[in-house]
Amino acid sequence: MVNRVDILEAVKITSNRVKLFDDKKRYLATGNLSNQGIDNFLFVDYENKPSRADLMVSEGDLILARMKATNKVFLIDCDSENLIVSTGFLTLKPKDGFDGRYLYHYFRSKTFQRLKDKYCSGATQMAISNSSFKNLKVPHYKIAQQKKIVQILDTASNLRQKRKEQLASLDDYLKSVFIEMFASYLNIQSEFIYLEKLTKKITVGHVGPTSFAYIDRGIPFLRTQNIKRNFIDLNQLAYIGEEFHRKLKKSQIHTNDVLISRVGVNRGMAAVVPKELDSANCANVVIVGKSEGFNSIFLSAYLNFTYGRSAKFGYSVGSAQGVVNTSIIKKWPIIDVNIEIENKFASIVEQVENTKQKMRASLEEMDTHFNALMQRYFE
Repeated sequence: MVNRVDILEAVKITSNRVKLFDDKKRYLATGNLSNQGIDNFLFVDYENKPSRADLMVSEGDLILARMKATNKVFLIDCDSENLIVSTGFLTLKPKDGFDGRYLYHYFRSKTFQRLKDKYCSGATQMAISNSSFKNLKVPHYKIAQQKKIVQILDTASNLRQKRKEQLASLDDYLKSVFIEMFASYLNIQSEFIYLEKLTKKITVGHVGPTSFAYIDRGIPFLRTQNIKRNFIDLNQLAYIGEEFHRKLKKSQIHTNDVLISRVGVNRGMAAVVPKELDSANCANVVIVGKSEGFNSIFLSAYLNFTYGRSAKFGYSVGSAQGVVNTSIIKKWPIIDVNIEIENKFASIVEQVENTKQKMRASLEEMDTHFNALMQRYFE
């Protein structure tokens, strides 16, 4: 059984306020920190800085997002010293007997995040206060054991990151092949064809309540989170019964249809329906029916690259969140390419996607192993 101590035995809440400074300083908002680290900084001067830009951090400090259901943690290194961070972060300094990277891994664990969320409060945006944070506990190992845990978790994390980088490199390779093969078709003088001229079917899958119809096993029911760039992600796949499926005839999908996510972080992403999902169903997804007018794999890749998702294609309309609208999709200009060239490119995509599928499976195994390690050390 792991010994647990009060969190204030492990860290000190620093809350070092910003003092008057000259010129500009780097500022980190909560939105600029992701699971991969710092995405970017804002540069602010003292007079015009946002009101939330009011905490200073030093090398070795830890910051973690206060908001509920927000797993954002960062260990300040020498490159990020003297950084201004948002008051949306808790700023912490490890105490003697606690390793900073050990605490970093613990704060990112599901165990800690569940505890943090339990103590979050607030009317508009739930977040953890300093006083509530003091109620939390930390698993306590001797410092030598903490360093061993860090070494193991860092090694596992680095392997996962390398696999993600390999997947990203394959995406870059595909994009370079696309540019090499189709650059001459993408200039202003090239011929374009509206997508609606290439297919008889452009429609939206079911829009409306669906969770009441979910069952443990049945007809696969794709949602926006299942549509990724050039592939269907079967994680978090929902299922519906035969009766509900028959009612949603318009949203039934078939092999080689192209699906486009309408909303959310996947908005605008496109993927081809594989044969194993023939006659499945979907919600909040645009369905572009298969056609002899295009190779579906080519069309999916085309839409996923910059050319298919740039502002000039008007892919997003609606509120600040944005929705991919069928009336605009119908007018998406598709480059006029000989079908044999499309097929050649599609063959390359299929080979690369087969490799990526194996890599994604490997990454899932790595994730499972990493989560098991986190559970072993922190539960």
